[in-house]
Amino acid sequence: MSVLTSGDDDLPDSGQVEAKVAAPKVKRRRIKTKVVKSVEDEIANFYKLKGQYDLKYNTIKLRIIHGDGSLSEKKQEFKDIKVKCVNCKRNVGTRFTTNDRHLRAICGDINNPCKLNIDIKLGTSELFSSLERQLSHDLNIAKMRIIKIKLKLLFDLVTEEQMEEAFIEIKKSYKSLVIGNNVVQKELMEHQLVSPKEVMPSSLSIAVSEDGPKVPRRTLAAANENALAGYISNFKGLIKEYEMDDSADTKLSKMREAIDIYLDNIIPTLDIIRNTLFKINTVVKHKKQYHLIQIKVPLNEEVLNTENPEIISNKK
Repeated sequence: MSVLTSGDDDLPDSGQVEAKVAAPKVKRRRIKTKVVKSVEDEIANFYKLKGQYDLKYNTIKLRIIHGDGSLSEKKQEFKDIKVKCVNCKRNVGTRFTTNDRHLRAICGDINNPCKLNIDIKLGTSELFSSLERQLSHDLNIAKMRIIKIKLKLLFDLVTEEQMEEAFIEIKKSYKSLVIGNNVVQKELMEHQLVSPKEVMPSSLSIAVSEDGPKVPRRTLAAANENALAGYISNFKGLIKEYEMDDSADTKLSKMREAIDIYLDNIIPTLDIIRNTLFKINTVVKHKKQYHLIQIKVPLNEEVLNTENPEIISNKK
């Protein structure tokens, strides 16, 4: 997305109007943020095949390096290295390339290749925070240009006919930016939503439907914080009653009830709050001391896929 500049030299001068404001290319379609599972699998499989192939190649290469023979002989051996094709298993090698955001793999036999033909086009992505800053800047510049065009007309520096062409062009640019900004804000709002099942402990999530409505993370956390306060209050009340009770039977009953609240309510609710608000929540031991590491979910630092990956060919 091109960034508009605020210079005056491309605003309409007296007697001449230049309408050269290029509207940024903002696609009106809904930008998908989830990558199709099969594409993810094929990307992982590509790197798995390439990793296995490179390991075999480098193993042979190291054997040559540490073996006997002159430097010229070793150079020739390097040229003659042949690893089996990952598909047809002939000693013709496999040609892996990762250029132009494409992952490609074909048989190493130029004259009589097997049907191996993997071509995966990688997607592109940007941070929400980066897109927001860029769009906000461009919108402000577009508004400033519209105001300056109107002022030139107001002070009779240009005629209505001269102003119209530039105004129509900048208006198109502004509308395009507004559409792009709406798309980003909508996607950011969706990223702030979470399914309760996603953050629940496995012991509780079994009974929750996956098709349930999503809610804002902070709303879900606040609701569980309120519930947690109630559980803790009940727990403390039972402990206090336990300490004041003189009957062994009722003391045991109250202690069991307190333990049940702790295990069945307090711990699961704490887990939900942590999973909702924190991306990383762990304890690290360093020099005989334990440190709590908590990193919150950075909603504005989430990545928006502006172009999804695509399988061009997957012949094996």
